[in-house]
Amino acid sequence: MTSFSEETELGYLFGVIRRRIWQMVLPAVAVFVLVAVVVALLPAKYESSATILIEGQEVPQELVRSTVTGFVEERLQTITQVVLNRANLMSIIDRVGLYRDERKSMTSEALVEMMRKDITMEPIQAEVMSNTGRPATATIAFSVAFEGTEPAKVLQTTNTLVSLFLEENLKNREEKASTAYSFLEKQLVALRDEVAQSEELIARFKEEHLGSLPELTQLNLQTLERIERDAQAVQENIRGILERRAFLEGQLATVTPQRTLVTAEGGRVLPPAEELRALKTRYVSLTATHSDKHPEVIKLREQIAALEGSGVSVDLAEELAAARANLADLNARYGQKHPDVQAAERRVAALEESGAGRSRMVASSVADSADNPAWMALKSQLQATDMDLRSQQAMLADLRLRQDELTRRLENTPRVEQEYRKLERDHQNAQLKFQETSQKLMAARDSKELEEERAGEKLTLIEPPMLPEVPSKPKRMLLMLVGFVMSLGFGAGCGALAEAMDGSVRGLRSLHALTKAPLLGSIPYVATGAEVARRKRKITMAVTGMAGALAVLVLLFHVYVRPLDIIFYQIMDRF
Repeated sequence: MTSFSEETELGYLFGVIRRRIWQMVLPAVAVFVLVAVVVALLPAKYESSATILIEGQEVPQELVRSTVTGFVEERLQTITQVVLNRANLMSIIDRVGLYRDERKSMTSEALVEMMRKDITMEPIQAEVMSNTGRPATATIAFSVAFEGTEPAKVLQTTNTLVSLFLEENLKNREEKASTAYSFLEKQLVALRDEVAQSEELIARFKEEHLGSLPELTQLNLQTLERIERDAQAVQENIRGILERRAFLEGQLATVTPQRTLVTAEGGRVLPPAEELRALKTRYVSLTATHSDKHPEVIKLREQIAALEGSGVSVDLAEELAAARANLADLNARYGQKHPDVQAAERRVAALEESGAGRSRMVASSVADSADNPAWMALKSQLQATDMDLRSQQAMLADLRLRQDELTRRLENTPRVEQEYRKLERDHQNAQLKFQETSQKLMAARDSKELEEERAGEKLTLIEPPMLPEVPSKPKRMLLMLVGFVMSLGFGAGCGALAEAMDGSVRGLRSLHALTKAPLLGSIPYVATGAEVARRKRKITMAVTGMAGALAVLVLLFHVYVRPLDIIFYQIMDRF
């Protein structure tokens, strides 16, 4: 016994334990009791949770595509932020009566922050197959839990939170669908006005540049070609008419307006105009060689006056022009004193004196006095030819005007086409955007009806909250176990500290280490009667104390952790 307890490490350890048993047990028990009391006094927290399933759209997306898009996690975060806002949480606190004690010393902001910490929202994810056929992780549900000290209030609060999540989801989806529909409706109205404005611009542009539009280019070219052909045809007609007119004039020149009369002697009776012309010609010839008082001159003057008095008139302009041409020719060849020149000058002077070139013979008078049918027929044909000529010339002028107008239109076509294409492009863009927005509006309307019919993506409560029967916090058994280990360590530390601070010589090894002398023998310790009685009293007190501590622990476990009868029945159920 001596060699075991003094010379080996185990013996030395048992010796220390035997000597410091109470210095280790009492601190350990004190610490454990303190820990047990603290654990027992910790307030119990109850937790109630609910599971909400995220159900997909009932109607296939190929038929109706919802306007509420985005990741599920993002929408859940949005709903969570709305549900856990200050107004909602304060309303729940007031309605349920949470944190009654804390409201006496804490502000509203602190209460709201405390409640947010007591609320837990955790997504539930699962491995699914994506649209590309690859495995992916998706959120299919989420849980909402609330932790509090009163089970009934915890259940009521959890139910309220679940209702808020479900209501906010429906409200959020309906608002998004309605907002998208209203936005697209306003966009469609604006685009309709834009399309109408572009159509009005195009109509006004067509009206201002009618005939120069690019789609009429081919028609204008064909029309211009046709007008050119018509103009050539009219020119041919005019040329033919002129030829016919020249022919008729030639024919008319060979026919006298009056019919030819023959006297009894067989002589030809000249018409008054020809007779007057002949008299004037003769009068000019006589005045060039005779004086005005010559009987022949006087006779011719009286005859001319008689004919002019009867309404007949004639102009010797041609004779005057011929006389002047003859005079100019003679002046070029002879001098001024040449007899021929002087005779020509006298003839010109006589013609000018007679009024040649000052008046024209009135055609009407000739026509009125005409009685030759051949002359009248030719004259009528000539007049008809003149009318045809004027008509064809007017037609040609009109064709030239139209030709110039078409040429101007074709010249303006590139510039008009550039502006017209720009208007057309703007109109097509506006119309295309209008059609796209119209289709989007129809889809948004279907999505809105989908949300109103509750056929879109929705949240379904699959596991309603239950009344918590067992506290979720604190984990008293775990804390007690930790406290027990800590108390053992604290007791061992106290024993080791006491042993280190004790300067007594105990055991053979301590004596040998102190004296460095060999051991001759040992005398065992002989306890007195008083020491034996004191030892028994200490043992009795220790056993009683440990029993009392155990009873206290059992009582605390029964009250704060779990009733012992429930544990008993649970154990019995297993058998």
